[in-house]
Amino acid sequence: MATSIIKTNELRLLNDQVVMSDGALTGNVMFPAGHIVQTVYTSDNTRRLFSGLASHTWYDNYTALNLSITPKFSNSLLYVMCNVMFYCNGDSNTNVGSGFLRMMINGSISPELNGDTTEKHPCFAQARSFGGNVTASIYDTRVGICQGYVQISDKTEKMFSIEYRCQDGGRVSFNRDPSTASDTNQGSHSPTGRSTFTVMEIAQ
Repeated sequence: MATSIIKTNELRLLNDQVVMSDGALTGNVMFPAGHIVQTVYTSDNTRRLFSGLASHTWYDNYTALNLSITPKFSNSLLYVMCNVMFYCNGDSNTNVGSGFLRMMINGSISPELNGDTTEKHPCFAQARSFGGNVTASIYDTRVGICQGYVQISDKTEKMFSIEYRCQDGGRVSFNRDPSTASDTNQGSHSPTGRSTFTVMEIAQ
């Protein structure tokens, strides 16, 4: 049986737009609505503890889950799924009130992925340090979940990052409990968790 082979470096439409170049599809290709154009993913399974935090201050030095995506189309939706294991406590094992997480895009708080930005403390997760049994609370953890859509209007790179805040200062942990005793001895109580972050570009 005869075999037909077409070899080409480039495919063009009748209007001369290039739709494939060197085997790669270009931005001129129109995907059906709902099609997943691309997916980016990262995760962090390292036990991390940030101490000596000031009260009522947002910090951006947890960078292990920073993730960027450059959209192929200017009208896509970005679907975000993020799960973060965290908790907060005082540097001297005292109650520190609430710990917050918020989602940032290109250094600005995302109104689509946090609470109402016209109100106080917009965030996607909050954990309250126990006011009673402080000894037990230092071995606790929570999972903050951020999930939602972001409508974009251009094809510039979008950098996603997470900021955290401890109401009365102290320390915040990621993928572990905030007890400093767990630094040298995890024993049978202190976890090693994993936080994950996925962003999908969905064609419209």
